[in-house]
Amino acid sequence: MLFFVLNGTILTQCIIPENYGSVLRDCSKAISINTKCSKAYYRSVLALLALDRVDEAIDCCRRCLAFDPSNTGIKSVHERTLKAKKEQEAREREREGRIKKEQEEKAILAAAYQVYTMKPSNSTGQLITSIY
Repeated sequence: MLFFVLNGTILTQCIIPENYGSVLRDCSKAISINTKCSKAYYRSVLALLALDRVDEAIDCCRRCLAFDPSNTGIKSVHERTLKAKKEQEAREREREGRIKKEQEEKAILAAAYQVYTMKPSNSTGQLITSIY
Protein backbone atom coordinates (compact mmCIF):
# COMPACT_ATOMS: atom_id res chain seq x y z
CA MET A 1 0.00 0.00 0.00
CA LEU A 2 2.87 2.35 0.72
CA PHE A 3 4.08 1.86 -2.87
CA PHE A 4 0.80 3.20 -4.28
CA VAL A 5 0.86 6.25 -2.01
CA LEU A 6 4.42 7.06 -3.02
CA ASN A 7 3.77 6.17 -6.63
CA GLY A 8 0.69 8.40 -6.71
CA THR A 9 2.84 11.27 -5.48
CA ILE A 10 5.49 10.52 -8.08
CA LEU A 11 2.86 10.32 -10.81
CA THR A 12 1.43 13.67 -9.78
CA GLN A 13 4.85 15.33 -9.92
CA CYS A 14 5.84 13.78 -13.25
CA ILE A 15 3.18 15.22 -15.54
CA ILE A 16 5.56 17.69 -17.11
CA PRO A 17 6.85 17.46 -20.69
CA GLU A 18 10.32 16.17 -19.90
CA ASN A 19 9.05 13.26 -17.81
CA TYR A 20 6.39 11.47 -19.87
CA GLY A 21 8.64 8.43 -20.10
CA SER A 22 8.96 8.35 -16.31
CA VAL A 23 5.19 8.66 -15.97
CA LEU A 24 4.65 5.72 -18.29
CA ARG A 25 7.24 3.58 -16.47
CA ASP A 26 5.75 4.42 -13.06
CA CYS A 27 2.23 3.74 -14.27
CA SER A 28 3.30 0.46 -15.81
CA LYS A 29 4.79 -0.60 -12.45
CA ALA A 30 1.62 0.43 -10.62
CA ILE A 31 -0.59 -1.46 -13.08
CA SER A 32 1.61 -4.57 -12.89
CA ILE A 33 1.14 -4.58 -9.11
CA ASN A 34 -2.57 -3.68 -9.18
CA THR A 35 -4.28 -4.17 -12.55
CA LYS A 36 -7.25 -2.12 -11.33
CA CYS A 37 -5.33 1.07 -10.52
CA SER A 38 -7.53 3.62 -12.32
CA LYS A 39 -5.24 6.50 -11.42
CA ALA A 40 -2.31 4.83 -13.19
CA TYR A 41 -4.40 4.26 -16.29
CA TYR A 42 -5.58 7.87 -16.22
CA ARG A 43 -2.02 9.21 -15.90
CA SER A 44 -0.86 6.86 -18.65
CA VAL A 45 -3.54 8.17 -20.98
CA LEU A 46 -2.51 11.79 -20.34
CA ALA A 47 1.15 10.99 -21.01
CA LEU A 48 0.32 8.96 -24.14
CA LEU A 49 -1.84 11.78 -25.50
CA ALA A 50 0.97 14.26 -24.89
CA LEU A 51 3.28 11.97 -26.87
CA ASP A 52 0.65 11.64 -29.65
CA ARG A 53 0.39 7.88 -29.06
CA VAL A 54 -3.37 7.96 -29.49
CA ASP A 55 -4.03 4.27 -30.17
CA GLU A 56 -2.27 3.27 -26.96
CA ALA A 57 -4.19 5.95 -25.04
CA ILE A 58 -7.49 4.56 -26.35
CA ASP A 59 -6.42 1.07 -25.30
CA CYS A 60 -5.63 2.29 -21.77
CA CYS A 61 -9.05 3.95 -21.53
CA ARG A 62 -10.83 0.80 -22.65
CA ARG A 63 -8.89 -1.37 -20.23
CA CYS A 64 -9.75 0.93 -17.33
CA LEU A 65 -13.41 1.28 -18.34
CA ALA A 66 -13.67 -2.51 -18.48
CA PHE A 67 -13.28 -2.74 -14.68
CA ASP A 68 -14.32 0.82 -13.71
CA PRO A 69 -17.12 1.89 -16.09
CA SER A 70 -18.36 4.71 -13.85
CA ASN A 71 -15.01 6.55 -13.67
CA THR A 72 -15.85 10.02 -14.96
CA GLY A 73 -12.21 11.05 -15.35
CA ILE A 74 -11.47 8.12 -17.65
CA LYS A 75 -14.74 8.69 -19.52
CA SER A 76 -13.84 12.31 -20.25
CA VAL A 77 -10.27 11.52 -21.26
CA HIS A 78 -11.60 8.66 -23.42
CA GLU A 79 -13.72 11.18 -25.33
CA ARG A 80 -10.60 13.32 -25.79
CA THR A 81 -8.66 10.33 -27.10
CA LEU A 82 -11.40 9.49 -29.61
CA LYS A 83 -11.43 13.10 -30.79
CA ALA A 84 -7.63 13.06 -31.04
CA LYS A 85 -7.86 9.85 -33.09
CA LYS A 86 -10.25 11.50 -35.56
CA GLU A 87 -7.94 14.51 -35.83
CA GLN A 88 -4.94 12.23 -36.34
CA GLU A 89 -6.76 10.33 -39.11
CA ALA A 90 -7.75 13.62 -40.78
CA ARG A 91 -4.13 14.81 -40.69
CA GLU A 92 -3.02 11.50 -42.18
CA ARG A 93 -5.59 11.72 -45.00
CA GLU A 94 -4.49 15.29 -45.70
CA ARG A 95 -0.82 14.24 -45.76
CA GLU A 96 -1.57 11.34 -48.13
CA GLY A 97 -3.54 13.70 -50.39
CA ARG A 98 -0.63 16.15 -50.45
CA ILE A 99 1.81 13.36 -51.31
CA LYS A 100 -0.44 12.08 -54.10
CA LYS A 101 -0.82 15.59 -55.53
CA GLU A 102 2.95 16.15 -55.42
CA GLN A 103 3.53 12.84 -57.21
CA GLU A 104 0.99 13.77 -59.90
CA GLU A 105 2.59 17.19 -60.38
CA LYS A 106 6.01 15.57 -60.58
CA ALA A 107 4.77 13.13 -63.26
CA ILE A 108 3.22 15.99 -65.26
CA LEU A 109 6.46 18.00 -65.07
CA ALA A 110 8.50 14.96 -66.11
CA ALA A 111 6.21 14.38 -69.11
CA ALA A 112 6.34 18.06 -70.05
CA TYR A 113 10.13 18.05 -69.80
CA GLN A 114 10.28 14.94 -71.97
CA VAL A 115 8.14 16.63 -74.63
CA TYR A 116 10.18 19.83 -74.38
CA THR A 117 13.51 18.03 -74.88
CA MET A 118 12.33 15.82 -77.77
CA LYS A 119 13.67 16.68 -81.21
CA PRO A 120 10.96 16.80 -83.85
CA SER A 121 11.21 14.40 -86.78
CA ASN A 122 9.63 14.33 -90.23
CA SER A 123 7.40 11.55 -91.56
CA THR A 124 10.42 9.52 -92.72
CA GLY A 125 11.77 9.31 -89.21
CA GLN A 126 14.71 11.61 -89.87
CA LEU A 127 15.45 14.27 -87.31
CA ILE A 128 14.74 17.78 -88.46
CA THR A 129 17.86 19.79 -87.83
CA SER A 130 16.47 23.15 -88.72
CA ILE A 131 12.94 24.43 -88.49
CA TYR A 132 13.39 27.37 -90.87
